[in-house]
Amino acid sequence: MEAVFDFVINLISSLGYWGIFIGMFIESSSIPLPSEAIMGFAGYLVYKGEMNLWLAGLVGALGNISGSTFMYILGLKGGRPIVEKYGKYLHITKDKLEKSDKWFAKWGDEMVFIAQ
Repeated sequence: MEAVFDFVINLISSLGYWGIFIGMFIESSSIPLPSEAIMGFAGYLVYKGEMNLWLAGLVGALGNISGSTFMYILGLKGGRPIVEKYGKYLHITKDKLEKSDKWFAKWGDEMVFIAQ
């Protein structure tokens, strides 16, 4: 976990507001990078007077929305063929896809409701 925090600190320290945007984009693209670390460090920099509160919040929100929109468009345009082609790099097999299809058909509505 320390490596994750080091990555976030280096990203924001090097790129400033762009680092916040990139970090939040990554986080909302379903890549495990905790937004608490990103915005927490941004908050620390706001406290130190090195960043503006409103701008840091706005950039974080825009990064989050952009990452979510990117993944939505990727799924909309590419869909299952992209997952089947590149899923192997994320250890997603056809068997796992079929199992998740069955599970989602049975519990999907409830899980989306609970997760949101």
